[in-house]
Amino acid sequence: MPEGYDLARAMGPRLRIFFSIDLCGSTKLKQGVGEAQWKISGELVQDAWQTVILDFYKEFNTYLSEACETARSKKQSYQSYVPRNFEFWKSVGDELLYTAEIEVPDQAMIFTTIWLDALQRYGQKIRQIHGLDVKSTAWLAGFPIRNCEVIFEVGEPRKLDLEDASLGQARQYVLLKEWYSGVEHRNGLMIDFIGPSIDTGFRVSQHSVPSRMCLSVDLTWMLAQKNSNTDLGELSFHYIGRRQLKGVAGGRDYPIFAVDVPCEDKFLEAEIRMLKVQELDNTHIAKTCEAYISNKAHMVGIPFVPNSKETVFDKHPEDYYEKLRNRQAFLENEVAKAQDLKNSMHDGEVSGTDINIDQKMSILKTIQPDASPSDGEQARPA
Repeated sequence: MPEGYDLARAMGPRLRIFFSIDLCGSTKLKQGVGEAQWKISGELVQDAWQTVILDFYKEFNTYLSEACETARSKKQSYQSYVPRNFEFWKSVGDELLYTAEIEVPDQAMIFTTIWLDALQRYGQKIRQIHGLDVKSTAWLAGFPIRNCEVIFEVGEPRKLDLEDASLGQARQYVLLKEWYSGVEHRNGLMIDFIGPSIDTGFRVSQHSVPSRMCLSVDLTWMLAQKNSNTDLGELSFHYIGRRQLKGVAGGRDYPIFAVDVPCEDKFLEAEIRMLKVQELDNTHIAKTCEAYISNKAHMVGIPFVPNSKETVFDKHPEDYYEKLRNRQAFLENEVAKAQDLKNSMHDGEVSGTDINIDQKMSILKTIQPDASPSDGEQARPA
């Protein structure tokens, strides 16, 4: 981070990698006649599809944790690079979503190879036992300018030193600071992620198949820069082509790259070789992605890793930190307004005066913000 920018952890730049795993064939399984798996006193308790789906939710997480532990054992430095498991984001039907924060550039490659290891082993298991399959997608998202982290309160809302009836941004900012102050402060909170990069990832996922994991163009660029830089193996890329993704890149074609998913199935392996007509050079891939990204009309940017010692990964957009500082000043002022409003409400209650909504708004108008978010924040992503 450049000198002179005192940013809260909640407002600091972050680069996250996202992974999805989707169970293929589950809809047909659920719509078919259920084969009873559990019986109690001769009564049917659970259909076959319920067992398969519930096992999927539980077992893949175990496979992913084991893949992380395998990677951690490969190299001493991976002990600090690789978490015990990725962060579970959420489930969307028969799709599971995970994320991890990238703090050093090598983690993009390391995390992707870990994910592919878990994907390959779980895919083999579910093909052999249930005759189903899985497909996967990976993408990047930068925060907090291009995309946004949202904190939800589970159950009773927290008692904050704010006037709860107004200033939603202030409450969200306070909750985000609590989230990033430590795991011990996250009880009763859930995090969600929204923004154009998230939307792009879901659109790209429509082109994934069990034999290939599709990637966002910015993640492809980053992986091509780091391919073969780890002890976990080298990725095998191929180019799917340009596709129209609804609502993405202003309606312009989007380049879809993919990496091969290792497989024990001879047909799927043959399909991979057939689809992959030529080996793609890492340098050529990176230059192709960079050429696409450099066109501002495509509304995507080169990803950067904050504080990276590798200059190619620390080229943040112009005025990026100034925008962060302005946004933090704006939100801190929103919090101060909410606190002042609560104090005013309290003073009214103590004096026996009933303060109505018009009076609340009058109080708010007397508190002017010191700063506001800069315009054009989404011109270039984090």
